[in-house]
Amino acid sequence: MSTSNDRRPTWPGGIAALLTQMEGRRDPIDYAPGEAPPPADLDFAPLAAQIVTDPYDDPAEAPPFRSSHHRKRHALRRELTGQSELVFLNALLIAHLRKRTFPDHLPALFLRLWREQGDHLLTRFDPRWLVSSVTTFGDHGETPTQRSVGLALTVLFGTMKLYESERLFSGLPPDRPFPADRRLNTHLPMQMDAYSIASGGLDVNMIGRLWTEAEADPLIRPLAHRLLDLLIHDDRTLFRRLMTMRARKAGKAEGGRTGDDEEPTQMAHDAESLRGRGVADNTRPAVETGTARMASDAGASPEPSDKSKARPDNPAPVPVDRRQIPADRLRWGLVATIRAPLPEIARFAAHHLALGAEALHIYLDAPEPGTQTFLERHPKLHVTACDAAYWQASGKPRPEAHQLRQAMNATRCLRETTETLDWLAHVDVDEFLLPQRPVAAILADVSPRHAVARIAPAEALAPETGWPSHFKLTHHHARQPKAVLQDIYPTFGAHLYGGFLSHTSGKIFARTGIPDTRLGIHTLKYNGLEATNRARLDTLRLAHLHAPSWQHFRDHLAFRQEKGSYRPRSQRVEMGQANLIAFLLEEEGEAGLRLLFDEVCADTPELRARLAAHDMLLSADFDPDAEVRRIFGALP
Repeated sequence: MSTSNDRRPTWPGGIAALLTQMEGRRDPIDYAPGEAPPPADLDFAPLAAQIVTDPYDDPAEAPPFRSSHHRKRHALRRELTGQSELVFLNALLIAHLRKRTFPDHLPALFLRLWREQGDHLLTRFDPRWLVSSVTTFGDHGETPTQRSVGLALTVLFGTMKLYESERLFSGLPPDRPFPADRRLNTHLPMQMDAYSIASGGLDVNMIGRLWTEAEADPLIRPLAHRLLDLLIHDDRTLFRRLMTMRARKAGKAEGGRTGDDEEPTQMAHDAESLRGRGVADNTRPAVETGTARMASDAGASPEPSDKSKARPDNPAPVPVDRRQIPADRLRWGLVATIRAPLPEIARFAAHHLALGAEALHIYLDAPEPGTQTFLERHPKLHVTACDAAYWQASGKPRPEAHQLRQAMNATRCLRETTETLDWLAHVDVDEFLLPQRPVAAILADVSPRHAVARIAPAEALAPETGWPSHFKLTHHHARQPKAVLQDIYPTFGAHLYGGFLSHTSGKIFARTGIPDTRLGIHTLKYNGLEATNRARLDTLRLAHLHAPSWQHFRDHLAFRQEKGSYRPRSQRVEMGQANLIAFLLEEEGEAGLRLLFDEVCADTPELRARLAAHDMLLSADFDPDAEVRRIFGALP
């Protein structure tokens, strides 16, 4: 702790030396004969459609450099190759306006650019350039709000860069919180009290005040709100780490587990405990999410891992031309290997076409006459019959396991859609996207560094008649402690992970155009290992109609036990679907299965109320038959 007798400045020479060093980096940009800054009356409209080319291909831009202006232009055009000339203009103005002096008209030109072309710039800049832009508002804003918000955000993001850089020396990645049991009881700098992990509100107050301050100025508001929105959705920040630590602390206090990024705590429950409970001796309506809080790590697989081995960091490199695609130009599609009757396929296709899919690639695992002909009437449906000729042409024998056939087809599709799609999701015929806003807009907001975006599952509750309109989340994806499962499912909650009969890891969207990738059922592999640069899609769920009725559940039981999701394979200490169902069949027969279905799957007011009480209920208007009539004209 510093005292009056210990006043050694961090920078030798104190504030005077610091200011001198800062000014040394602000020498103005000079011009060679024939060069000039952009004029004050520059017409922005043509520049929006013009693309920056590689300066090495342009004799007028190539070295040797004639001036610092030429050098800066070259560096910026090299970095922004492929972007619009408006993006380059903004970057060039920022470079000038950081200097000690600059042409008098440039601040007004910068402000006019954002006033007239702000929407264009917001959809094309990565976060680093957005921060540079808001910093320039802090220096040259025309209103007090622009300058105050710009300066405040500059300090916030500058401080973040400093402490996140230092944190790299801890050996922990940015998305890994510090262990809660290693806290030191020592003084903070400047005699500050430590932030309270359990109840502190400093983080909320900081972000909230910045957000509301920006609302007062229509010019800086979109830029400031965009940056703050990116900040609160990034899973690698101090704010997210603190929230994860808070959730863990709360979970320990409750004796359960919250939605944290570690694997779930395993609890031993065997058949005897069951006996003790008496079982045996784009235009679609928005999803209602008031009772559906998002997961802190929807990308974390619930399968157990070997904690003694650290998962290697294996980011799949996102191509430059795929990093910043605005929603109005973003193309997304689905791939599915399907063995189902034509009406089921038509519902699946119509639902996703109505959401705005650019293409659906359907691989018919057991082609039936007429199916391909019916579907291919729609230009966005691309249907492949996986018959003997298909597998012979592939050069590989037909895999026995349908899961392997799915992965092979998905990987083939991922490679073949490089030029036609920006994102591709691998889903099944009984899975339906439920977005809160247009899917293209959701994917456009994914950070450029992420190659994978995970969709958390929502298992359908089975109504008495008609299509499901209520869906349940796992405790993990709703950020609830594991203990709530026994409140929601009194008999079976301790024996099923998340209370689900189906998979709990969800599915993924993967960016196309990345070499050496393979698209599996739940993951993207890069160079043979799972890609680790994953995002979570907070406003998109995957409705899974795993057991939409008792009859459907019963009809599919034998196949799922032999080849599907009810095969014994999990290492969890919970009994899991396979062991639980086998136990019920042996001990109770049909009555035991019906008891399981009624408690875990049936859409009853009581189950909905228990789910809603723990923010694990999601509701949505869902009528795929109506979409079939709208897309195809009639049910096949």
